[in-house]
Amino acid sequence: MTTELTTVRASDSFGRILVRDPTPWTHLFNFPDRAWTVNTKLQPKGFYLFELTRDFRTLASPAPEANAFMISMIGHREVVYQP
Repeated sequence: MTTELTTVRASDSFGRILVRDPTPWTHLFNFPDRAWTVNTKLQPKGFYLFELTRDFRTLASPAPEANAFMISMIGHREVVYQP
């Protein structure tokens, strides 16, 4: 329930917008695996910025797990080793 009341905006460390408008959490991250596949290469030393907005005014009392939003990133980069 609280994921429906949470919106996400995202950009990268260079100011490029990934998600411009506040988008519901469940529209961005797939339900079965809660993943968002981004088919791109992140620049060296780059990072993503996510802004979460939660509007729980319609809930009588939010559940304790309402504050348990986590985002992690998994990826790989090939590096040529030159001894």
